[in-house]
Amino acid sequence: MIKTRIKNFFIIIFSFFIMIILLELFCRYYLNLGKPVIYEPNILWGYSPKPNQNTERFKKSKITIDTNGTRSIYNWNDNKKKIVFFGDSVTYGGSYIDDEKIFSNLVCKDQERFSCFNVGVNAYGILNMTKRSRFDERLKDSSIRIFVFINEDFFRGLQNKNTAHFFMRDPSKFLPGLHEIINFFFTKYNPKDYLSKKVKNYEISNSDKQKAVIYGVEELSKEYKRLSNNGYKVYFYLSPNINEFKSKRINELSKSIIKIGRKLDVKINSLLPSMLSSNIEVEKIFYDRVHLREDGHRIISDIFVKNIINN
Repeated sequence: MIKTRIKNFFIIIFSFFIMIILLELFCRYYLNLGKPVIYEPNILWGYSPKPNQNTERFKKSKITIDTNGTRSIYNWNDNKKKIVFFGDSVTYGGSYIDDEKIFSNLVCKDQERFSCFNVGVNAYGILNMTKRSRFDERLKDSSIRIFVFINEDFFRGLQNKNTAHFFMRDPSKFLPGLHEIINFFFTKYNPKDYLSKKVKNYEISNSDKQKAVIYGVEELSKEYKRLSNNGYKVYFYLSPNINEFKSKRINELSKSIIKIGRKLDVKINSLLPSMLSSNIEVEKIFYDRVHLREDGHRIISDIFVKNIINN
């Protein structure tokens, strides 16, 4: 009887370890987890990718973070004019698309005079973008700065190191795939969000939205004036969502952002009209509600080449 129990105990333990190993192999080699981009906190602009990283993520997509914490395949120390793109995850491109296929890198493909660098970061809001533009001394040698944002960026405030599931240190060398998926699960389903932090029926009032947009555009205006006074060329673009593309018109919030920009002498251009003129099906452009597929990145890169590089 005792021998049977001991035998069953060891069978259970052995089965448990086999299951853990299989789960790790599944996470690491099928889902390609365990090699996340590592971020570092900053009191001025919240957080940004840690410099000097090369990793391979979903669909074998390569992600390269250079010495300045930007996603780029170009050399910052070359003699070309530097174009820096500021933005959120739409600009960053996500972990499902390769370095060479995001619009920031496509813009400078085969360009003899320009190198491009991507300062788009997942979950960035307008404040993260403007503060990094102002305070990140590593980027001061750039001559052209392009800000690409979506409507929701005006409501995010200054996102910090606690945002979402981002890693601020290397995952455990022991079972890194499981480490990443467990981190994602507990960040997404944190008990405090259900016990003490969850607010029922919370909605942002239209009045507060308007104030947030005004404040965000004011920050863009201040950064625009500072950069212009120092000889930089600065451009602002509003990236549409899939519903705007389907309806073939910008929504009321986008109109408000552009209108407030005019009042504050900030020209905010919508990418929607030029994207519509491509005549490509929406399913080939959008990955989800706001993020882009390869064709979407290619279309936007063509817009920037035409409006900025060749202008």
